Amino acid sequence: MNLKRLFCVSVFITALLLLYAQGFHKEKYDSALNYVSDGTNFIKQHVGFQSDDVGPQVPIPSRDSSTANEKAQGSHTRSLTGSSNSSVTARRVDVGHTDQDQYKLRHDQECPTMRRFLTSYYGLRLQDAGGVSFFTKYNDEYNVLYCSVPKVASTNWKRMMIVLAMTESERSKLTTEKLNNMRNVHNDPRVKALSFIGYKTHPNDRTYANYFKFAIFRHPFTRMVSAWRNKFQTEKVNKYFYKNYGVDIIKLTRGDAGVARFYGNNEENLITFREFVVGIKNGIIDRHWSSQSEICMPCEVNYDYVGFFEYLTDDTNYIWDQIGVRDEMVRADHISENGQLKSTTVYTRELFNELTQEEIDDLYHFYEKDFVLFGYDKDVNSPTFPYPAVPRVT
Repeated sequence: MNLKRLFCVSVFITALLLLYAQGFHKEKYDSALNYVSDGTNFIKQHVGFQSDDVGPQVPIPSRDSSTANEKAQGSHTRSLTGSSNSSVTARRVDVGHTDQDQYKLRHDQECPTMRRFLTSYYGLRLQDAGGVSFFTKYNDEYNVLYCSVPKVASTNWKRMMIVLAMTESERSKLTTEKLNNMRNVHNDPRVKALSFIGYKTHPNDRTYANYFKFAIFRHPFTRMVSAWRNKFQTEKVNKYFYKNYGVDIIKLTRGDAGVARFYGNNEENLITFREFVVGIKNGIIDRHWSSQSEICMPCEVNYDYVGFFEYLTDDTNYIWDQIGVRDEMVRADHISENGQLKSTTVYTRELFNELTQEEIDDLYHFYEKDFVLFGYDKDVNSPTFPYPAVPRVT
């Protein structure tokens, strides 16, 4: 009887230790419970339910019955009609996508060092509100999980998730023009987030063990420049972003008189890039310019594929191949919502060359986890800017 009781106690203790090792600390759990109500509001205000960048324009994916998604338990292909074929193997793809072996080497080397970096206040609130589950979109038909990073072609990827969710009849009526003109894709019920299942649902849950999980990242500086242009420099003032962030930045940099001038004439008093930088340094953060590592947590989530905006065309083709979809992808000069990667790069260089070294260093420290993990160069005048240290397959 004593042995049986001892055995039960040991099993119970072991279970507690396993839960602890997986991060289910009591204080974190209690904190998460306290944030359930206001955390939902936080997600609505700072994470979702607002329009995003337009993203690159791409044609509709076509059926490809010759591709496969090879997983540890075997391989399968799901075509756009939903059929499967367990005997099909993946076709060869053109070289040029992100070298996953090199990425994993860097991941294994740098992730243990991430603990030395402090998580931002925004990141902490995001975690308590189940942020990674909100940003992770899923499709059960194709067994896909995609972590959506704002300002990294996220609008386009959500369009593709909508196409995957369509019936064959719906797709037959869809044209490339209609697809690229889709609006409000972020609120489309066919773009399903794990948080809709449960705000603590995690991509690593056993349910998704055989799903193809992927995420795309971008140079932090070009991404924040894109966010500034898209949210604070539009011809028509973005009322949501100025109300929730812009007015605070203006008050911080220009005082109450500046706020009054802005309300008197919006178009002539838009936020400058340097003012945007001051706002970031003072904790005025939104998902569109927050740390990407704090959104998709690449050191915690077991992604099958990590790609980069700078290799978007080749990475997208490779990802489609893995999930069993062929796509006539956009040309390389259309991978930025502003027209070309080159134009964004040049514009970022111009803006950063007007900042002081102290301002650049402050921004680097805010995004340091992204810089270190992906190997981006903080020097905008470097010949390697804006590409990551992780190379393409050659």
